[in-house]
Formats: sequence, C-alpha cells, structure tokens
Amino acid sequence: MRVPILRLSAWLCAGTLLALWLAPSSASADERLPSKERVTILLTVLSYDTNIDRFQGTGLRIGVVGKADNPTSVQDAKDMLDQLRSVSTKTVKSHSIQGFPVNVTSSADLTKAATDLNLNVLYLCSGLGGLQESLVAAASERGMLLMAGELDMVKAGAAIGAIAKDAKPKILVNLKAASAQGARLDARILRLAMVVQ
Repeated sequence: MRVPILRLSAWLCAGTLLALWLAPSSASADERLPSKERVTILLTVLSYDTNIDRFQGTGLRIGVVGKADNPTSVQDAKDMLDQLRSVSTKTVKSHSIQGFPVNVTSSADLTKAATDLNLNVLYLCSGLGGLQESLVAAASERGMLLMAGELDMVKAGAAIGAIAKDAKPKILVNLKAASAQGARLDARILRLAMVVQ
C-alpha cells in the first residue's frame, strides 16, 4: 500500500514538531561560556569600572579560585588561568593583568593566598559547592572584586559574571555586590547587562 506523499509529509511534519516539543529545551537555560569568551567579557566589563584606578600600582592581580578536590573545578581553573596568561601582555585601562592559581579546601586557604599573592580580584570557578558562601564572605571582608561564570555565584555575591543565555553571551552584574566591592560600573555597560539581585 502506497501512502500519498502529501499525507506522509504531514505525518513527518507532525512527528518532527512533536519531537521538538517533547525534547528538553536548552534555549532558556543558562550555560557556561568557553573560558576565552568569559575572560574577554569580564576584562571588558572591568574597563567600564570608573573606579578602576584603585588598582593603580598593583594592576589586576586575579586569583582564580578552584576547589582542590573537585576535578571539574580544577579544570575550570586551569582553563581560566591559560586564558588570563594569553592576555597578560595586554592591559585594562593601563592596568596590567596577572592570573594566579588559588586552590582551596576552606576559606582560610583563600585568605592566606590573597595575602601571600597580594590579590585584588578573584574569579570563582565552578564546582566550589559548599565553600561558595564562605569564600564570598572572606573575599568581601578583604574588599576584593569577585567575578564568576555562573548565575548562582553572581546571586551569591560575585559582582560581575559572564554566561551564555539563549545561546548568546550575557553580562551579569550584581549591583549591591559591585558597590560593596568598590566597583562603579558605567551606565553604558549596565545597559547591556542583566542586573542580578
């Protein structure tokens, strides 16, 4: 028995639409950007910090914080450090860029590294788990600017973030955290950002 082409294509079209409707949607999901894009976006956002001269003399000394016993976190830290090293010959408004590994198992590890390495900016890697809140608190006590690549971390207290939303790069800004951490972001960048509470 032959099925007419018109009827077959109607069934194929209906089947395709049903499959798309039933498939899990990632269009509205927040996803991680590749480390190269995260670094580019985060450093660009820093160039719109009207208070960036607070780093005069030291430059941007960025601690890349990963959880020592979490392979995902360690890999994220390695990728971010590689990207920071690739831009270390550049500057952000005449401030040098240096990245330093900070492997932690507690907030005390962060405090020690921040002091020993004279860090003034932190990038919080994925996979920090239960340490996230204590790391944000420890860094905030020291007045360090926090950056991240996940929405939850920006909500938890990182000032600036970069994610993919609807398959497009998106800047995240936690205004309360940014202000507390000494950043004053220009309105031009805030118009492009998603403000996070």
